[in-house]
Amino acid sequence: MPIAYGLRPWALTTEPNRVFRFVFFPGVYEGILDQQKPQTVDKPSVQLPPLVLNTIKEAASTCLKETGASQEVSDNFLKLKFGTDPDSKNFLYCMGRKTNNADEDGHLNEALVTLFEGNEHKDEVAKVIEDCNKHQESNKIDTMHKAVECFYKNTPVHLSI
Repeated sequence: MPIAYGLRPWALTTEPNRVFRFVFFPGVYEGILDQQKPQTVDKPSVQLPPLVLNTIKEAASTCLKETGASQEVSDNFLKLKFGTDPDSKNFLYCMGRKTNNADEDGHLNEALVTLFEGNEHKDEVAKVIEDCNKHQESNKIDTMHKAVECFYKNTPVHLSI
């Protein structure tokens, strides 16, 4: 399992055993918080390139400012706790838009499949994105929330740092 240090993507630290798990469109970054035992992951992972990681760092910092969400919302997001409160959903929507991984209507972009180039699960990932984008809620923020939950639940492979 790849290991990344820090709890916030924009404030990485070199402290050992401070690894995180983070959902990003369309995948998951994995790790351990503090001194907990490693969690077993039942899905393979694909390493993200540095350019994508920089985009995530910038987006998280910007979205905290733009949405007015608390640090707790960001921390919960990094722990894969998708809150249903307005601040959590707005932060999620902002992250999708700022990383260009979701459209204005709250649907995941099929261009995300390019992150899985060369992976045996690429076609399955494309199908999951297509299926999850069929969700249409009462507004774009709820649509995004539903699409991300669907993707995380159904993706055959995660993205990792």
